[in-house]
Amino acid sequence: MYSDAVGQIMMGHNASHISHEFYKLIKSVGETYSKQEENEIMAKEARNLKEKLKGSAALPRNRLKEFVVRCIYLEMLGHDAQFGHMKAVELAASSKIHEKRTGYLACGIFLAPDNVFRVMLVNQMQRDLASSNFLEVSCALQAAATLATPEMVPPLVGLVVRLARHDNTDVRKKALGTLHSFTMLDYSIVMETADAFRRALCDAQPSVMACALPGLEYLIRKDANFFKDLVPSLVSIAKQIVEHRLPKEFDYHRVPAPWITMQIVRLLSLLGKSDKDASEGMYEVLVEVMRRSDMGINASNAVVYECVKCATTIYPNDALLEKSASFVNRLLTAESVSLNSKYIGIKALNAIVRIRPAIGNRYQVAVIDCLEDTDPTLRTQALSLLCRMANAQNVEGIMETLIEALRVEGDQFRKKELCHDAIGVAEKLAPNDEWYINTMTDIFIICGDLVQESVMQDLLSILAEASTDDNEDLCVRAVESFLVVLEESNDEGTILPDIVIQAIAWTLGEYGSWAESRTGAEVMQELAKYAETLRAQPNRRHTVCMLVSSIMKLTATTGECDGGVLEFVEAGTMSEDVNLQERCLQMLSLIKKPEVYVQVVPVDASSEDIQVDESLAFLNAFVEGAIKAGAPRYSPPDFDNMDDEVDDSVTLSFTPYSKP
Repeated sequence: MYSDAVGQIMMGHNASHISHEFYKLIKSVGETYSKQEENEIMAKEARNLKEKLKGSAALPRNRLKEFVVRCIYLEMLGHDAQFGHMKAVELAASSKIHEKRTGYLACGIFLAPDNVFRVMLVNQMQRDLASSNFLEVSCALQAAATLATPEMVPPLVGLVVRLARHDNTDVRKKALGTLHSFTMLDYSIVMETADAFRRALCDAQPSVMACALPGLEYLIRKDANFFKDLVPSLVSIAKQIVEHRLPKEFDYHRVPAPWITMQIVRLLSLLGKSDKDASEGMYEVLVEVMRRSDMGINASNAVVYECVKCATTIYPNDALLEKSASFVNRLLTAESVSLNSKYIGIKALNAIVRIRPAIGNRYQVAVIDCLEDTDPTLRTQALSLLCRMANAQNVEGIMETLIEALRVEGDQFRKKELCHDAIGVAEKLAPNDEWYINTMTDIFIICGDLVQESVMQDLLSILAEASTDDNEDLCVRAVESFLVVLEESNDEGTILPDIVIQAIAWTLGEYGSWAESRTGAEVMQELAKYAETLRAQPNRRHTVCMLVSSIMKLTATTGECDGGVLEFVEAGTMSEDVNLQERCLQMLSLIKKPEVYVQVVPVDASSEDIQVDESLAFLNAFVEGAIKAGAPRYSPPDFDNMDDEVDDSVTLSFTPYSKP
């Protein structure tokens, strides 16, 4: 039980520092069985503390410390302890270290960034930072990193920069962490903090050097050019680490200082990006780090992965990339390789293939093995890599694998990413237009609304261009393929994604009369049958309208309309949807005037440019005839005289009204 554990702690060596009243509070909270009971206990405690802190001037310091800690308990459990905030500020000014630490800790918990009490702590922090007692200095550094706001940085930064040279190692480390925090709050102090971080790289204590690396990374991400001169120093430190010149306590499972090494490699990546001169000084050390870290355990694998990322980020070097690929291969093919190692191996190979696609062809077997793994994250990375490895020779096989993966993928986010990758491969490496159309149709059916509309427009553009380039066979094959999809859906009663139906409706409307296996009337029947299925679904009415437009085009092309299709169109004139109703009425009207119908809905004219007569000159004869018959000539309104005249000399008055 929680209460038993608390009791054991309270009865131990710390019992003398806790009052019986505090012990009972903790015990009672631990024994509650509902949030309501807890709230009642803490509300009573809040009233009790508020009463006692009114006369805290006469309280002993140790009692005041306990009351502040109890206020922390109140805040932690969701109750307001604002009456104790000022007491925490007072406790931070204590001359005793344990009380000062408690006061700073409470202030960090209690005071929001915009709380004015934070500003009241500046003078106390300055005194503590200038203290000769390194314990007080450490308390103040930790508090400054937690409590400082942008307005508090200028009066404190000078003291903290000086402490970066303090004799005590712990003080120097905390000073560097605080400077990192200050720089994130106020980047204008970068010149002061940058020098401190540069000096820390040469510190005699490796732990101090390690504390400087996060701050340097932040500054380098802001302006890498200012720190290009650090490349030789970072390379030298990396060499010292892999040669085991650091103390043994920095090793982790025989890997020399892996976290420091990874941090340095990340800095080299930032400094060498798009810089040939800086990158040339890194190639040798990166190979050496990977060679020394090739131990087959998680820590060493992580170091190798960071080196591979660096090799693919800096100015590329073929020899370095080949070495990187060989180390990655060991991650993927080792006898007792873990899922984590496989995952980072696939990610590393993905980064290499992005720079040198040909390298990936050697590791296709390893990638295929990852595709068969049960871990979904590993499969996703392997599929992404497979997309990057695609070329003109293997694109068809890779696309079959991608489409099969899309069929079984259940996570919508992973499916969307994979869909995007598959479409990119198809658009880039399609061997011919027919393959592209069939492949994209499969992707449309599987992914549905995950496919962007622009992709469908690209597909339809290919068909439109084919019809104008005397490549009618492509359009015919597309029509036959789409008809099979539509008939299967009608027979099985399945609902296809909107993007698929829209592509089918446009294609069959334009080229449905070219079908070899069916007549135009049969094509219209299939369209009407599917539209009838969708008409009962309010959110699919736009798609129904597209199907009606497709039937309208086919009717103009074939010059006939089946009776069943005509009944469907007549029923559409009574639809609640105005758009559908309008299209059906237009079709029924145009059927009665075949010569007008052909002009309004021309055959295979999707690629033709429409010449718009903005002056509507073709109406001139009609207008003149109406005027001769007695109709008044149109007189446009004079908009210049409709607006009231505005006096520009009159402006808004900001003079306040006189008091009543």
